[in-house]
Amino acid sequence: MAGEKMGTQSESWRGTFLVLRILWLQRVNYDPETHAAVAKEAAEATLRFYSEGLKEGLDDWDNVFLECWDYTLTQLAPMVKDPGFAVEQEIRLVHQLQQPEFSQLKVRQRKTMMSRHLPMRFPSAGPLGVPISKVIVGPCRHREITRISVDTLLRTHGYPSGLVVSSQRPYQEM
Repeated sequence: MAGEKMGTQSESWRGTFLVLRILWLQRVNYDPETHAAVAKEAAEATLRFYSEGLKEGLDDWDNVFLECWDYTLTQLAPMVKDPGFAVEQEIRLVHQLQQPEFSQLKVRQRKTMMSRHLPMRFPSAGPLGVPISKVIVGPCRHREITRISVDTLLRTHGYPSGLVVSSQRPYQEM
């Protein structure tokens, strides 16, 4: 679900997903200087890594490199957010897409880009469920309808009503 974020009672999840390496909690960074520094470091490492593979003459290097590059850099994206959202102090539940899930991806054409998402699935509330304390619905065209829909989704999974609030950030059409 693009545009929503979940607040969790993260103490109860400490270390739970470290073994899986496909799902983890990640604090978002809102500092543009840090974003620029990480982007520069990633670009330099990308060029260095690709060049090393070329020099070694590795078989199918372009495909191997792109697969590794995509996997690695997509782990950075959930950590970066515009400083205008800093008041949210967001912690994200991040899921690393796995090969068998590719057939479940949904792709949407927007005005200026295509986006992809994996429909959200999570266990019901309870001791083994996601310990959600709050969901903030991001800026969107139909803020109140979306807030009510997300609240309904949570209630169908056994969560109490009232966990969902709307972001105060204004909507900007993409």
